Amino acid sequence: MRRSVAAALSRRTLAAMSDKSGPGSAGRKIVRDPRKAKAKAEARSKAAAVIPDRPTAVQQQQQQPPPLPFAPSAQNVQSVGSTLGSYALMGAGVTLGFVVVGALFGV
Repeated sequence: MRRSVAAALSRRTLAAMSDKSGPGSAGRKIVRDPRKAKAKAEARSKAAAVIPDRPTAVQQQQQQPPPLPFAPSAQNVQSVGSTLGSYALMGAGVTLGFVVVGALFGV
């Protein structure tokens, strides 16, 4: 008795699996609402009308990006150079001071 129930179930599952063909099967037809297709087409046409207001990719490449906040400007480069020069002169002065004090006091 058990064997016949299992055989019947396996036959059912095999039959159910064989009925399900791919998405293009003739057993099932998908009917779409034409009003939704019309609404989608209208939405696409509205979106297409809005897109020309935006700059195209070529125009965006031609525009220069704004300078970064941490990018050195001409004024910053000049001030860095003068600051480094000031530190170099200070270092030379401190060195000469140590040499003079060392020579005077014999350290």
